[in-house]
Amino acid sequence: MLSISDNLCANLILQKIGLERLEKVFKQDFGFKHSLVQRKLMDFDAKARGLDNLISFQDCIRFCKTIASFSPQEQASIQSLLSVCMGDNLFLRDIPRDTVRFYHTTGSIPNVIHDWGFTEYGRLFLLTQNVQSEPLVFNIFGKIGQQFFDQ
Repeated sequence: MLSISDNLCANLILQKIGLERLEKVFKQDFGFKHSLVQRKLMDFDAKARGLDNLISFQDCIRFCKTIASFSPQEQASIQSLLSVCMGDNLFLRDIPRDTVRFYHTTGSIPNVIHDWGFTEYGRLFLLTQNVQSEPLVFNIFGKIGQQFFDQ
């Protein structure tokens, strides 16, 4: 079971699909107008050349609405894919294990921490940048998770 995202696997998929093709699908097919996929994950040379991967809260909302519009079978398939990401150090950090089903994925690079996902109750995401204190931000994720799952 995966506990963190597998950047090598993601990079192999990006290589197979192609960055330009993926960017086109995101923009034209899904309507993600505020997000970018310009480099492979952890490619700091490309980042130094000004290429980056960015996600916006607008596109997170659009993505969640897109998932909600899928058939039950398509939603089950997505839930199956996201259920292998069992990282619990952000929204789920203060939630007892195996008490909620939260289909999510996390992402981080230096000074950036993200978590987004959904349950049958709703959608939840937090995107951060310019993080100065990871422990403080982790604590904030935990508090938000507790509030969300205590509803």
